[in-house]
Amino acid sequence: MNIYLAAKYSRMEELRGYRDELTALGHTVTSSWLEDDPAGCDESDPTNARLAECANQNLEDILSADLMVLFTGGPQSPGRNIEFGYAVGQSIPVRIVGPRESVFHHVGRVIGVHADWADFLEVL
Repeated sequence: MNIYLAAKYSRMEELRGYRDELTALGHTVTSSWLEDDPAGCDESDPTNARLAECANQNLEDILSADLMVLFTGGPQSPGRNIEFGYAVGQSIPVRIVGPRESVFHHVGRVIGVHADWADFLEVL
């Protein structure tokens, strides 16, 4: 299965570990943002010339996925919420790891909500 992992950019290292677990199970993780140079897509610098490129690549990565896993909890992140909305708009199923944070986390494309990563792996 092709899986897109969506989370706050600051959780990159954590998600790299999850990516490695999924790969070991035979899945493909389409989230190329996990490979980025952390400064390459830094949203805190609005003059960063790579931001449009980074955004377009993320959208392509989502489209190539059969499933999105959205990591919630902690401060809101506009990026992961936009990715979530895009996946829902493209009819890509979503599983949430963490609490529902929005009314939109109750739409039919959300096919599961999991307390943590281990809970998600049990149903995968």
